[in-house]
Amino acid sequence: MSLEAHMIHYCKIERTIVEDENPLGGPGTPTVVTVYEGICRLVEKAQRVKNDETAAWEVITVYKLMLPPGLMLQDRDKVVNVTLEDGKVLENSFSVTQRMTRRGLTAKFMSVDLEKVL
Repeated sequence: MSLEAHMIHYCKIERTIVEDENPLGGPGTPTVVTVYEGICRLVEKAQRVKNDETAAWEVITVYKLMLPPGLMLQDRDKVVNVTLEDGKVLENSFSVTQRMTRRGLTAKFMSVDLEKVL
């Protein structure tokens, strides 16, 4: 079975780019660009509870995303509109926290750690 056959989900990855200051000296205008749109595989990896004295309990879920090789992702890129194999589209967005290129004897793919805070 090929690696692409395991990528049963569909996702879109976006990056926010902030242009230079505006002519009046204020902050630049943020622009969202699509970095990737295509096949992927989203897997739930771990979950932990964060208790902050100033905030309520937060449940942080860490996900692993498999993507085709050769993508130039950056930390804080957003994974949005993940479509599962049953056609359900996840409403949450995920933030890229770590990127790794995986190389095997016969397959190459990119593995990305994602984080979603509930």
